[in-house]
Amino acid sequence: TGADINGLSRRDVAQRVAFVSQEAAIPFGFTVSEVVTMGRHPYRGRLAGLTEEDRNTVETALRRTAVEDLRDRPLNTLSGGERQRVAIARALAQQPQVLLLDEPASHLDMKHRVRLHELLSRLHERDGLAIVLVTHDLASAADQCDRVAILAEGTLLGVGTPTDILRPTNIERAFGVAVVMARNPVTGRDYPFPSPGGEG
Repeated sequence: TGADINGLSRRDVAQRVAFVSQEAAIPFGFTVSEVVTMGRHPYRGRLAGLTEEDRNTVETALRRTAVEDLRDRPLNTLSGGERQRVAIARALAQQPQVLLLDEPASHLDMKHRVRLHELLSRLHERDGLAIVLVTHDLASAADQCDRVAILAEGTLLGVGTPTDILRPTNIERAFGVAVVMARNPVTGRDYPFPSPGGEG
């Protein structure tokens, strides 16, 4: 919306930006539905009950993240991939314009990584949600992201398309590892691959 975030209240920020941490830190003593409902907090008064809009928004978040069948399950009975989807559902219940994620796939196996990437692509392409994520998975960044920024010890080395930014010189500066570029036969995009025995 072009608003200066520094001039917004915490509630206003929470209605615009949602964050999913690396550990998906969500309370284990609740069911999936209860956790996702917590995402409506920025829209409710301290003692207010759920409105019809709240309930509909929670249902939509459960459906979009494919966890509606888990709604009554306690969180501690879920797999890591399921818990990550619940954390994203809670964030979506905030109805944000921007979704921030910190290493969202770091604890997921290959199947759940693929499902997560598919979910994020749908949220961006079909629903227009802006998604910003922090990751050290450069191959996924090359394949999944429209734009990337690469940092080295707090210094911004560049911002642009993956092709423009994920170059061997930038990666060697950022990570101290020599790389070569390989092409993903599925997406057709180039991605960095560590050079055997090579330190930058």
